[in-house]
Amino acid sequence: MNNLKDLREKAGLTQEMLAIKVKKTKASISNYETGFRTPTIKDAQKIAIAISDAGIACSVDDLFPLQQAS
Repeated sequence: MNNLKDLREKAGLTQEMLAIKVKKTKASISNYETGFRTPTIKDAQKIAIAISDAGIACSVDDLFPLQQAS
């Protein structure tokens, strides 16, 4: 589970707007949000910066928190 969709929406960004900012496709952003794909560290950093630039303090750890082992 990740927080990408929630933080993106709080920042007032659509998937398409975020995709343009990080030079990815809208489908890539959708795949990241659903957990179907995982971004590279570099892409996750770009996403965090884009959301922060939109006014919501955000880090890679905020977007993709570590999962606790069960």
